[in-house]
Amino acid sequence: MKYKLIKRRNPSNPYSYNKFHAIPVYHSLVDMKEIAKEISERSSLSSGDVFNVLQNLTDILPRYLTDGKRIQLGDLGIFRLLFSSEGVDNKDDFKLSKIRGIKINFSAGKEIKKQIKNIRFEKE
Repeated sequence: MKYKLIKRRNPSNPYSYNKFHAIPVYHSLVDMKEIAKEISERSSLSSGDVFNVLQNLTDILPRYLTDGKRIQLGDLGIFRLLFSSEGVDNKDDFKLSKIRGIKINFSAGKEIKKQIKNIRFEKE
């Protein structure tokens, strides 16, 4: 994986001086069609069949997530919704408008984490 160095200020200390930090360099984006094609080459399924499964997965994941379910996709990992809210002193003062920052969290499975540990870095 390639990286580059950029200068950043510490956001929690506005009086700090800039330091160099490594950030990942992304060269391209792989889409579902390309993934479906590669999976089809490893299996007896056509790329259309694999694409159909991935598209259906994309369609149903939001329903499970908004129903408050975590979704485990085998060794791939677990998806879940996260959010935060503004705090209130009294429960009766809480309003739904206080909820913000809704995000989808993905926790990679053990096998993916194990493979990523062996990553090699190279300066761009």
